[in-house]
Amino acid sequence: MPGYDVTLDRFMRVAHPLPRRRGNVAVGNHTFVNALPWMRRVFRQIEVDAFSA
Repeated sequence: MPGYDVTLDRFMRVAHPLPRRRGNVAVGNHTFVNALPWMRRVFRQIEVDAFSA
């Protein structure tokens, strides 16, 4: 996600309410937070495509 990554500095500002890693977790919270803007763009485009068809 070039250009959309959340920097570690910005992530640390919002990390406190996120759950702590427990057990065998494949994806860390920072990776998950970085995925949110991408998911928002993709699902918004899917909605636009669905309504325009």
